[in-house]
Amino acid sequence: MERSTGISNAYLSQVETGKIEKPSPAKLYALAEMYKVSYDKLMETAGHITRQSTEPQPTLAGTAFSTMDDLTPEEKDALATYLTALRLMKKNDAG
Repeated sequence: MERSTGISNAYLSQVETGKIEKPSPAKLYALAEMYKVSYDKLMETAGHITRQSTEPQPTLAGTAFSTMDDLTPEEKDALATYLTALRLMKKNDAG
């Protein structure tokens, strides 16, 4: 888990026990990716965002991920490779 998300097991333990009440958006994104859960829901649960209405609001990410079931395994692998490359480029640009 630590290798795939970049989040230490100690940090995760602190989140789980409530010692860290509001994990950073970046860490929540990594966890959402790892566990295949809604990033928006994690952001809301952590208190970073609040919903304006009780109806679920479609997001670009939600729409994109809802089409994942239609992809072949090869297309999913290609998409994962592309996203990894984008993240590396973004990280290199920031540093």
